Amino acid sequence: MPPDMSHIPASSDTVLYDSGIFKRQDPSGSFSLPTPAAVREEGVRQHGARVEYNNRPPPVKYPSLGLIVKYGSLVSVAEAQCLAMIRKCLPSVPVPEVYGWQQDGPQGFVYMELVEGRTLEDCWNDLGEDDKLAVCSELHDHVATWRRLPQALFSGDPFIGNITGEQLLDWVFVNTGSVGHGPFSSVAEFHDWFTTAYGPNRLPPWKAQSPHPYRSYLPDTLPIVFTHADLHPSNIIIAPLQTNSHPRIAAVIDWQQSGWYPGYWEYCKSRWAWSAKAGHSWAEIYLPKIIGREVGRDPMQVC
Repeated sequence: MPPDMSHIPASSDTVLYDSGIFKRQDPSGSFSLPTPAAVREEGVRQHGARVEYNNRPPPVKYPSLGLIVKYGSLVSVAEAQCLAMIRKCLPSVPVPEVYGWQQDGPQGFVYMELVEGRTLEDCWNDLGEDDKLAVCSELHDHVATWRRLPQALFSGDPFIGNITGEQLLDWVFVNTGSVGHGPFSSVAEFHDWFTTAYGPNRLPPWKAQSPHPYRSYLPDTLPIVFTHADLHPSNIIIAPLQTNSHPRIAAVIDWQQSGWYPGYWEYCKSRWAWSAKAGHSWAEIYLPKIIGREVGRDPMQVC
């Protein structure tokens, strides 16, 4: 059964005219989002001519509009579709408001809210222990919320894939040139592929290859859950600090790699993509407070 896209705007070119930027700028309707050509030109102005040769240039910011634009050949409009879905189905999870998206040739463009604040990575060492624990507690609640998202809202059949039911966009697969990274009909099918076909220049038929010696350590009975897949301190925006109050999460950003994964993936991927600025304590002490008990079994037995 194909995924149900009724919760996600399906077009590759979409402008959300009822979003905040249009209400703020010009209620009469004459305001329009910058064109791809204008974004590229502004990107060169902000970041230099070399961005023209980058598959994923630095985002272009328009502070006066409260707008940031991600673009490039490695930027997928599936991220924007994911943000629209989260705002609709998981309103308690703080994410940037998305204003629109489009595909222009090989490049995707995602227009979204420029969220005020510092990344958790940048401010981590400025936080006291109580503040760090408060952030972890809040993030734990958000992660638990999106992990409870029923996949049945999107498909009558289980699958592992991105939010639109297509292949996984995790950099672990994209950056290694892996072939055939989804969608998969079960955790077992994903594990069979992951242990035989993952990696560059690995082509079908996969079943003819010998089973990986660690294949039996990957549990096929874990649930499939919605997953951010890049829960790194640089992707957590902390709102400007208020006097005599704990820090608050303003937004969780960078959902391009998100999708439906085995239950352990969030934890294992977060440990793998640890933060040099936050140090080893982030992965060893604080990350288990956020995700560790949510994977259905001891995550250290999996990753």
